[in-house]
Parts: sequence; C-alpha cells; structure tokens
Amino acid sequence: MKLIKYCAALLALAALSSALWPAEAIAQDTPKSVSADDPKGMEAVLKLAGYEPTLERDNIGDPLIQVKFGDWEGKILFFGCDTDTNRDCESIMLSTGFDRDQPMPPGLVNEIMRTKRFASVRLDDEGDPFIEWDMVLSEPVPTSLFLRSVRLYSASLDDVAALIFAEERSDDDGGDNARVNEA
Repeated sequence: MKLIKYCAALLALAALSSALWPAEAIAQDTPKSVSADDPKGMEAVLKLAGYEPTLERDNIGDPLIQVKFGDWEGKILFFGCDTDTNRDCESIMLSTGFDRDQPMPPGLVNEIMRTKRFASVRLDDEGDPFIEWDMVLSEPVPTSLFLRSVRLYSASLDDVAALIFAEERSDDDGGDNARVNEA
C-alpha cells in the first residue's frame, strides 16, 4: 500500500513539473526588453503573451503589426523610422478604430479624454472614433512594462467601446452594434 501511495505521489509530482515546464521555457525564451527598432521581437513578445499579432508593412514601408486587443482588432504603427531603410524606429502607436452609425458627438470625445487615462481619441472624416496611445520606445524597455501597457490599453477598449456605442445601443433597444473601423 505504501508503494502505491509513493508511486502516486511520484506521478503527481511528475505531472506537476511537466505542467510547469512550458511556462518556464516560455519565460526563458521571452526577450528581456522591447524597442521600436525591433518589430520582430515585439511581434514575438505579443505572441508569447497570447495576442494574435501579424507583422506587416504600411503603405510607406514602415513596420505595422495587426493585433487583436481582447475583442477588438487594432494596429501597432511604427513612427520615426529611417526614411531610406524603414528601420531604427523611435516610437509606436497602439490604434483601434470603431465604426459608428452616426458621427461621434464632440462631448463624448471630451468625456472619454477626461475619464479614460489610457485612451486618446481622434475622429476620422466620417466622425468615427479611433482610440490611440503613443509609446516612445527609442530605447529598450522591460518586456513586462511593455506588456502591462498593452494590457492597460486593451482593457480600456472595452470601457471606451461601451461609451462609444451606448447612444446607438439605446436607440436600437440594446442591440450590439460594436464594429471595428479599418480606416
């Protein structure tokens, strides 16, 4: 009987250690820092953190990462890149657009700007809001700080979307009109 308990304990310990092993391997493979001049490294960090990033190029050749921030499709745009090589970027912008049925009223823009710390709002030509947040990353920052910032931005999108679509939802008896704007 003691042998059975001993074997069961060994099996439990082996199962526990194998369950922990992938997390340790991921932690060891995660870059210690992130910067705007390493878009591939940034994409890798986002993948390891559970986001769904895709590294692309924008219309002038600068890096661009398509990424899903929670329920919302968004982009990470790179700025201050060398104009000849499209490398050595200095900053990024997290950006998510929302497509409203009607242009967003300026008072709502002001409310979001006043109450949501990790969201900056701009309106496109149709009055659709874009929530954006700039980060200067010309020098490497710890990966943990970068991911905390991405999580704060991502979490703010749900709160902001609730405000953006509250008026339209009440007009439609509570229907869910939330749409992402790709402009």
